[in-house]
Amino acid sequence: MNPRPTDPGKDPSRDPGNSPGSDLSRRTALSLAATAGLTAALGALPAFTASAAPRRPADIPPLTGTSHDQLWWQAPGGEGSLIEQGLPVGNGRLGALARNDPGRELLLISDVTMWTGGLNETLDADGQFPYGRGDFGSFTLLARLTVDIPDHDLSGVNGYRRT
Repeated sequence: MNPRPTDPGKDPSRDPGNSPGSDLSRRTALSLAATAGLTAALGALPAFTASAAPRRPADIPPLTGTSHDQLWWQAPGGEGSLIEQGLPVGNGRLGALARNDPGRELLLISDVTMWTGGLNETLDADGQFPYGRGDFGSFTLLARLTVDIPDHDLSGVNGYRRT
């Protein structure tokens, strides 16, 4: 029986909500209607079908983790152009650019807390991020670390390669 209070002037047996075996409240009816509508809407979506693998030229095999998918250089990065030539290392919070000189390693270290900008979540009408001097931030340098390694001069290294 429904625990709703009844109107004293009404006959409880004539109230559909109080009929024996009827527990259909407004909330239950709305929930059932919403479920039925959602089921109908999802049923109208096209079924997912897996697509075929991309077509590749027969004479070019797919990359399999070999040196084809690596960046590499035959010389250390220049001290004055480490932003362009340094190899990034890090975990997303703490990072560095490495010069990779076997005798004198240079690391420019940054930390995510050293970011000078704020969040840039606003797109212009053309769908691009605004491009103004005040719209961007940058990582400031946390530390400049130089490690000198005796007897590892670059001139004594054969077949140098950094990846």
